[in-house]
Amino acid sequence: MTLLRRFCADRKGNVAILFGLCVIPVMGLVGAAVDYSRAASVRTAMQAAADAAALAAARDVANQSQAQIAAYAKRVFDANFHRTDATLDSVTTTKGAKTITVAAKGTVKTTIMAILHVDEMAVGTSSEVGWGTNKIELALVLDNTGSMATSGKMPALKKAATDLLNALEKASPDKDAIKISIVPFDTQVNVGTSYRDAKWITYDADLDRYAQTTRAAWTGCLTDRNMPADTQGDGSALYPAAKCGTGSLATIAPLTTKFDSLRKTIAAMAPSGNTNLTIGLAWGLTTLTPNAPIGGDAAAFGTKQLQKIMILLTDGDNTQNRYTSNPSSIDARARKACDEVKGKNVKLYTIRVIEGNRSLLQSCATSGDTYKEVANADELGPVFKQITNEIAGIRLTN
Repeated sequence: MTLLRRFCADRKGNVAILFGLCVIPVMGLVGAAVDYSRAASVRTAMQAAADAAALAAARDVANQSQAQIAAYAKRVFDANFHRTDATLDSVTTTKGAKTITVAAKGTVKTTIMAILHVDEMAVGTSSEVGWGTNKIELALVLDNTGSMATSGKMPALKKAATDLLNALEKASPDKDAIKISIVPFDTQVNVGTSYRDAKWITYDADLDRYAQTTRAAWTGCLTDRNMPADTQGDGSALYPAAKCGTGSLATIAPLTTKFDSLRKTIAAMAPSGNTNLTIGLAWGLTTLTPNAPIGGDAAAFGTKQLQKIMILLTDGDNTQNRYTSNPSSIDARARKACDEVKGKNVKLYTIRVIEGNRSLLQSCATSGDTYKEVANADELGPVFKQITNEIAGIRLTN
């Protein structure tokens, strides 16, 4: 009995017993932290894939059936979701009146939590994107100077710009959702002779005698306005009519939703003449300015759910304007014109094609992301496609 009492009263080894009893739930808690962290990582990846799928599907929603939208969204989701440690159960896409929703569900196989008989964890997410909610007004300001005849630049520009028009037309299901203007430029712009009697044109500007013209002889070209209006987009000063420096400068296309007309303007472009970025920028802004000459279809700056955008493309340095052939003097005017554009909250893309003043174009762009540069003409297509996707994305709201 004495031995039995001693055995029953002995407390030695309790810590080991208690530890043995506690180790399983402790390991379960540690495992839960590890497995929940893995599940959170999978969900983050799933969310990114769902966002990409919803955005991609919304860009072409009006032209697709529900089944086509769902199939396309699934392809985009699969292309962006690469987690081998997760099992994807479903990806569903729902088209609402003005929204696209992509929802994904799946499971993550546990590791340590399996000792608590929890073999898997459910993960899921959804992304909703609005479509057709924002409007776009876009000005394409395109260098038509003589240097664009080299290295295949003009053919590449025509194809890239036409592809942009085609893609944005397809992404524009609502009337007036995307309006576009085109401003071909060299040292001048050409507005066409239909404005011969417009009150905003003057035939009496102080121009070089070789540039002077008459109302009857005028063939549509305009040169820089008097400073400081030469960098501005409004109609506060008259526009000097001038003798066309070349006979090939394509006519400006005012802001419109008529994509066939815009494609004809692109097709008519031909390289000739010297470079004056300022007049291209100023007229690009004019086409985006309400109540300005040929900008009457533009909405007011600051209109809600409207983004105004300009794309300036050039392959050369400034060489000539109405006043001088000094590049640095013309650069100074171009910088002021860029400031005018950005001061109106117009998103400004600049594209340098092989050559040109890199510093000027970088400073003109709204941000580092909106400055583009190509080393050869073949790269213009991908650059325009990237910008097209960004413009289409601007129309969508999360």
